[in-house]
Amino acid sequence: MATKDVSFISVIVTAYNRKQYLPYALRSLESQSLSKDRFEVIVVKNFEDKESDKIIRRNGWKT
Repeated sequence: MATKDVSFISVIVTAYNRKQYLPYALRSLESQSLSKDRFEVIVVKNFEDKESDKIIRRNGWKT
């Protein structure tokens, strides 16, 4: 049985008191040319932000 060559990348985005920068980082991840099924995104933040949360939900990323 042949094994499938799978590269899986975990991207961890941290934001501590930097609410204004997080949406830019998340939109950058959205625009990557790598297929979305090849990487996961985990966001760690110490605040609530409607714009960032919308991007996270839209992509099925984890917080």
